[in-house]
Amino acid sequence: MFRIIQRVFLIYSAAAALVVLRYGYLAATESSGGRKGRAQLIASLAFCSWLATIAVLWLGYDRTRPVYEFVGKIESVRVLDSYSRHYSAFATIRTLNGGEIQVHYSDSSRFMRPGQDLTVRYRGDSGELISATFYEPDGKQEGELHSTRILSQVGLLLIALFCAWASLRKYRRDPEIAEG
Repeated sequence: MFRIIQRVFLIYSAAAALVVLRYGYLAATESSGGRKGRAQLIASLAFCSWLATIAVLWLGYDRTRPVYEFVGKIESVRVLDSYSRHYSAFATIRTLNGGEIQVHYSDSSRFMRPGQDLTVRYRGDSGELISATFYEPDGKQEGELHSTRILSQVGLLLIALFCAWASLRKYRRDPEIAEG
């Protein structure tokens, strides 16, 4: 199923790129009038629909992936990028039954340290952390860490919708379109 969605998305992306290029060129070369305004609208709406499609597919893909939960203890933490905006790290966690899992997380947390007891929910295919609950040695909850990935997905969708709204609003208010 995922392969079919990938192919459809690639075909849709190519078609959207062609529409954006064609009508973007037309909008850039026309001097003024209704034809230029319609070309600008079509190019911007094609780009916005492509952006919204990326956001929806990314959101949908994450929701269809298997989610696993386990209890364990952090063995090691490997930070790849420590800048707050692009934070990226892997935690190697030993499960209660002796297995070892490596989980990726994108938000800094003072609780992610070796020896920390925790309960983890993560996506099985990518190893991306969904949430983690940290416990003190006596079993009392110490803190939590939640993925902010959904904020990126919803934010991208909102940007696409806002750009489409702004394009339509500009098109309706442009006096040159009424003349053409």
